Amino acid sequence: MKYIAFDIECCDGKHICEFGYVVVDEDFNLLERECITINPQYKFRLTGREKEKDIALAFSEEVYFNSPTFDFYYDRIKSLLTMPNCKIMGFSLKNDVGFLSTACELYCKDLIRFSYLDFQRLYQGYTKSNSRVSIEKIVTELAIKDIHIHKSDDDAFVIIKALQIISEKENLTLSETIALLKKLNNNYFEEKARTTRRSLAIKAANGEKKAQNVIIKRFIKQLKVSPNKKDDIFFKKRVCISSLFQKNHFNEFLALINRLYLYGATYIGKASECDIFIDIDNANKEDERYICAVRAIEGGQNIHIISFDEALEALDIKQEDLLKKDYLRISGSKKKHKAKTSKNVATATIGEILAEKLKTKIK
Repeated sequence: MKYIAFDIECCDGKHICEFGYVVVDEDFNLLERECITINPQYKFRLTGREKEKDIALAFSEEVYFNSPTFDFYYDRIKSLLTMPNCKIMGFSLKNDVGFLSTACELYCKDLIRFSYLDFQRLYQGYTKSNSRVSIEKIVTELAIKDIHIHKSDDDAFVIIKALQIISEKENLTLSETIALLKKLNNNYFEEKARTTRRSLAIKAANGEKKAQNVIIKRFIKQLKVSPNKKDDIFFKKRVCISSLFQKNHFNEFLALINRLYLYGATYIGKASECDIFIDIDNANKEDERYICAVRAIEGGQNIHIISFDEALEALDIKQEDLLKKDYLRISGSKKKHKAKTSKNVATATIGEILAEKLKTKIK
């Protein structure tokens, strides 16, 4: 098995001017390494960009413009990224894949399709970092020497070197290290997602409008409107529900929406555009949606306002039934799932990794 790490630099955040790669075997023996400069045929814009850091590339603009264009290197790059019995790795590769697609389209070449591992996510899961990591951060944390940031083969080399450091720390082979990182990454992001969902659910249960709207959107996306007519009131109607009921009784609010979809209706948050408005608090003047619905009616909109009791009767459900299911799943999300780890997985921190004297196989 061979392992390729590659990196791409662009002249303007879109068009390729450099492609660097490093190839090693299972024992981290360096098989090939090169930095290919490419004429982007576009102006360089690397400083003063809005919301982007200034970038200093390894070579002058003259070097890039005097190099062949992407189509000259296309076959070579494609052969590298589609090499059999080889794993492809990179850093934030979604961006690099986009750059390759742009170049292929520009020069009328077939898209290069390949599977890859994104070391940015793997390393984030390994270190349990709360934010996305950068090449610079990895270089600093793992004390990797002689690296020119934004020189594509050096950036690619950082990935290989970091894998080597981790593999020596964990006493694993390269393939075992990648398997471990994938497992830890899945565990980390699953736990992070559970924590986020639970936090969102708690905020929603406490009446936070923004959190509630996020959950409503997700909730409705997984509902299906029944094609079977069960009543003459709600079938094929757009229904809006009291904003106060949403705020103060959110779980019951979701249960009511679920019931509406079973009766062939759909939910809409804009009272002025609904067909039916369910008035929970008997014309409460503090209910924003009720006020909006009344104004729309006064403006000529055909909106039918019904009481909560009338809605429950038409939906053949009792108020206490709305509490039978925990749609927020707050209690269920409290359960922590302990990740199973290999006996070979050490519990040392990154600080301890840095403190170790590491043996280097790559020269």
